[in-house]
Amino acid sequence: MVRLRCIISLSFCYFLFVTAHGQLVPFSLAAPNDADFSQLSIIDSTEYYALSKLKGLGGGKSNYALECYDRNFRIKWSNGIGLNENQNIIGLERVKGSMLVFISEHDLDQRLARLIVKVYSKSGKVLSDPVVAFENSINSWQDVPEKGRVSETIGERISSIQPIGFVSPLQYRYQIRRSPDSSRVLLYRYIHDQKGLISQVKLFDHNMQLLHVGLIPIDRGFTSYGFEPTTSAKVFLYKSNKGGKVAVIRYDLETNESEYLALEGASTQRENLKLVVESENKVCLYKLNKQGNALSGVSYTVYDFESSSIAPTIHYELTTSIKGKFENSESEEREHFQIIGAYHFINGERLVILEDQRVEAGGSPIESNRASHPKYWNSAAIGSVATGPLLFVFFDKGGNVKWAKERLKYQKVSHTDGLNSASTLVNVYSDRVECVYANTPKGLFLNQLHYFKIDFINGEMSDDKMFLNQERLVIARPYCGWRPGEQGGFIFVGKKGLLGKKSFIQEINFN
Repeated sequence: MVRLRCIISLSFCYFLFVTAHGQLVPFSLAAPNDADFSQLSIIDSTEYYALSKLKGLGGGKSNYALECYDRNFRIKWSNGIGLNENQNIIGLERVKGSMLVFISEHDLDQRLARLIVKVYSKSGKVLSDPVVAFENSINSWQDVPEKGRVSETIGERISSIQPIGFVSPLQYRYQIRRSPDSSRVLLYRYIHDQKGLISQVKLFDHNMQLLHVGLIPIDRGFTSYGFEPTTSAKVFLYKSNKGGKVAVIRYDLETNESEYLALEGASTQRENLKLVVESENKVCLYKLNKQGNALSGVSYTVYDFESSSIAPTIHYELTTSIKGKFENSESEEREHFQIIGAYHFINGERLVILEDQRVEAGGSPIESNRASHPKYWNSAAIGSVATGPLLFVFFDKGGNVKWAKERLKYQKVSHTDGLNSASTLVNVYSDRVECVYANTPKGLFLNQLHYFKIDFINGEMSDDKMFLNQERLVIARPYCGWRPGEQGGFIFVGKKGLLGKKSFIQEINFN
């Protein structure tokens, strides 16, 4: 689930057609969020689960609580979780009936990394002792020409300019992926202290019982974009090289067998790859296309492992009109777009969502690949994160573009809050997409929160609704989200300032 954090008013929402259910209710988030931009809440139709930080600043010991609220945000149960100065919360997942809390530990003195998982039931019962999913010694980083690399995410660029202790350093980072049916969880890390890049992969069931382990190398000259699990022991790895070759590997953790499909090089750059698993045998790989470092379009390719075939790549090129709107917007460029969402529907249609996201240090954008080496981490004292226009592209089942819509916006925040304050949240149905985004027009100090929706049939954009930030509440993005269902509300958690000790929760219905 995608999440948003932005600055709005919850007490004085004054735009037409917006209703709020109930008053602002006190919430337990009473300390600054960690900057790993993790998922820290789970929302269903009747309950709300949150992993709130009760105490702790940008380093040192922290106290959390895993809590469950009913639909009216009354606390049903609460379990305290204490962390030492080397630990960070990096995620909360619901896998089948279990609630999994992921704790990363990085001991710089001992050069030791651990990933600890605590398992709870939906009623708050502790189901087992904490599981140590990984425990590894961290040796010196090996620099070898043409050694395999790891792609940089926007979150890792932001984390690279945070204080150590507020986030885990690069060598100590773990990745979490949940299977499509939410029955198991895939955990992996990259081993950088060998001459070749190696990924260590582990697959667990919903109670954190270990199912399979794999050590998978990343070929020389390739950049890994990560792993995606299936509902079985098979996982997909995807990667690319400088020549534009894009490869997808299906690896069976049970038999250690692998299958390889590759799209050969191209004249245009292929960046910001995103893989969507559509079945055990089929995946769709989305790519940004650039010319002269500027976004020129988006494309996708379907890899079919049952027939060992690759379908012709489908391209969308930006129209002159959309290019002009982007170039005349407040962000004034097309160099930093990211794929923030890709969706495949049962009738074969596809939706791709892009947002301009730029991380700056010392007043200039962070150079590509800067965050992929530990020597650059935590070397900048001042940074910022800027987000710009949105682009929605909708394809029919034949790969034809039914419509493309842009939404101009701009926001710039401190790197210490990063995407927690400056991003976008979408809610996708079978016939429409809803979107909430933050905007700070030039000349204004207070952010605006906007809501709109797009009809998939005709691309009609409607219901533009806006709030202003009279109360200066800072919305905690890891705790925001949509209630499931057609009439589900949007849940906000707000704080009185980034360092404020008071927080509130409220549900708003945009219908």
